[in-house]
Amino acid sequence: MLMHATPCIDPADDGWGTLSLQTGEWHASAECAFGQPADIHVYKAELSAGESQIGVSAALLSPAERARADRFRFPHDRARYIMAHGALREIVGAYAGIPPERIEFSFSRYGKPALSGFQPGIGIEFNMSHAGDVALIALSEVGPLGVDIEHVREETDPGQLAEACLTPGEIRMLGTMPVHERIETVYRWWTRKEALAKALGEGLAQPLTRYQVVPPFVTREGGGPAGRHPWGVWDISPYPGYVATLVANGAVRSVRLLVHEPRGLIA
Repeated sequence: MLMHATPCIDPADDGWGTLSLQTGEWHASAECAFGQPADIHVYKAELSAGESQIGVSAALLSPAERARADRFRFPHDRARYIMAHGALREIVGAYAGIPPERIEFSFSRYGKPALSGFQPGIGIEFNMSHAGDVALIALSEVGPLGVDIEHVREETDPGQLAEACLTPGEIRMLGTMPVHERIETVYRWWTRKEALAKALGEGLAQPLTRYQVVPPFVTREGGGPAGRHPWGVWDISPYPGYVATLVANGAVRSVRLLVHEPRGLIA
């Protein structure tokens, strides 16, 4: 199922983005190629795996990635890291035409990865986020993008989380909602902010309170980073209990949701 990027609001002149219809069903991955130049593909990858599968994924990692994996204190955190970065290499390699173990990444000053050097597929933009046992990996050829996923923890105090990441206007809007909706709403808005920060290449260098991520989309300073095409914002629901957001160049035509199958599980 393709989700077309039809905005459901008109951006204000000083807005940074447009909110698009929520994405739909997830499908098995097929050919690793974009149907149209302005498409985005978003993969979800399961991070829970047995020792044999973890070993297959670990063999794809660079020496630096394996060293980082070994520094995790708890085995389950190490396994999640290996599975997430193995999936990233498999997916990016399939689109770029590079064996996953031969991919070389470069990193921006804020840590955002890209294909380095003169490798095939150098024009592919990608981004990854993981939480709990799920990772999301988004790819496109139309420009920068960012994706973020969070595991909604019902025991979270929505007021404390709101103070840490929401603008005063967003806090007022949150206060008008039924109490039982506030936890998931704060997490949803949080993912929008982190996805935008990653699309901009800023990571967490700027405070999350800088941008308002509910219509109208504005910055605290006024104006926004949209440029010619305001950023597109897609809310994604990968699993019950998880929320996620994709932010990408506003010229995007459609978003396709796919399920990643690790190399070791392919017959």
